[in-house]
Amino acid sequence: MNPLVSIVVPAYNAEKYLGEALESIAAQTYRPLQLVFVDDGSTDATASIAAQFQDAHQRDDFQIEILRQPNAKIAAARNTAITRARGDFLAFCDADDFWEPHKIETQLCALENSGKDAITSLLRPFWSPEIPPEQHHAVPAMQPALHGITALLIRREAFERVGPFKESQHAEWIEWMIRARETGLQFIEQHEIVAHRRIHLENNSRKNEVARLEILKAALDRRRALAQNASAQNALAQNSAPTASASANAEESHSQNLGAFSAKVAHTGERVRD
Repeated sequence: MNPLVSIVVPAYNAEKYLGEALESIAAQTYRPLQLVFVDDGSTDATASIAAQFQDAHQRDDFQIEILRQPNAKIAAARNTAITRARGDFLAFCDADDFWEPHKIETQLCALENSGKDAITSLLRPFWSPEIPPEQHHAVPAMQPALHGITALLIRREAFERVGPFKESQHAEWIEWMIRARETGLQFIEQHEIVAHRRIHLENNSRKNEVARLEILKAALDRRRALAQNASAQNALAQNSAPTASASANAEESHSQNLGAFSAKVAHTGERVRD
């Protein structure tokens, strides 16, 4: 029997794009699925679109649960959905993005055969049709990229080892991915396009860039402290004082590793949503 995959879909005032996102989930070649949809205090037609989708697509092998909560931002909406997820695997689709039909089937096959914790595939950005060409310069990176949340599939127990998304900050996905690396999660990086990220006016924010820099600085500080502590412990074991060069080398190695990974995550252009 195939394992159940739970899909988390948070939405806030997403009536323009939600239908396409939900239909791409219904079109998945894999079953069984559980869709947990969280309406994060929407004031438009988001709730009715989700309800109509549930009426049309609810099946024994495609379970759909709709939750509503006062607006608490996207991290809180994702966390709410995860508490109701019953699957051994978790996937995420934002309300303005959509998946290729083989997304879950392809990723799950690779993940189960690998024994690793999670798989991230390519996420291809595209301009929403209402954006005029003269505004396309606002987002310079438009190449497919790894490490976008819409292109992730993860074992439930691996997600729980890292913990929930932080609800008190922007760029919560980037912060979570850094914690996942620090926790030691093992990722497959699959260079196949499985999802599409919509670029539109509402998902570009300078706050995301500021938050990203703050997150990276905090992660570098943690790694610097770990490197210095390891150097000091090693020196004590050898009955000698830690050398400045040894500490600096360890610190530089940690910083380079984190920097390379952070660049991959940042390249997805993850955006802030209310």
